[in-house]
Amino acid sequence: MTRVISSALLLGSMTLCYNMGHVYYSLLLIAFGFKCYWELININRHELKDSKNKLINLIEAMPPFMQAFYLLPKTLIRRILVDNDSLINFKKEYPTAYNVLFVHHTMVSASFLIVMLLMFTLSLQKGQYKYQFKRFAWITLATLVPITSPMFLSYYVYKGFFWMIICNGSVMINDVMAYVFGKAFGRTQLIKLSPNKTWEGFIGGGVSTVIFAMLVSK
Repeated sequence: MTRVISSALLLGSMTLCYNMGHVYYSLLLIAFGFKCYWELININRHELKDSKNKLINLIEAMPPFMQAFYLLPKTLIRRILVDNDSLINFKKEYPTAYNVLFVHHTMVSASFLIVMLLMFTLSLQKGQYKYQFKRFAWITLATLVPITSPMFLSYYVYKGFFWMIICNGSVMINDVMAYVFGKAFGRTQLIKLSPNKTWEGFIGGGVSTVIFAMLVSK
């Protein structure tokens, strides 16, 4: 029941933002990216070791925001304020923000990176080096795809909603229908890594995704 409610909320929020316009849909994609990041970094977390690190919360929070800040002027903000500059003269009306985001953007991004590396260095504790470096590497990797992908997708939303609908909708339909078919007809285990996955759910989700894509593309 929880899965059904969460799926309904996901589809509902996607539909609502779609109807509200490009900006809101783009922001929804970015929000999903941040949500995915926080889910990923919780994998293999050692609560006891992290509780001894007073800077861990900042170290975990900085990478996604740094990545978003680095990509914003190249993606979403560029599309809204530069490519559609007839809406607002960003350079003239907000010179300070323009300088930070465009003129001195590389320097500001590099400064953030230096601060984060200093914080990580200061957080190192004897006897936990291996875990902390492993954790830092995982945080860095977890930042790349979940944050980078929606930032660029938010840019391409303006090239047509169709590509966003068919991509995001296909993923959602596949996930939801795989769960439905698996619960209703699942008998054969798909892989040992995920014991709840079944061949029936996998096939049902795949067929449903193809049907969805065909209907949407017409």
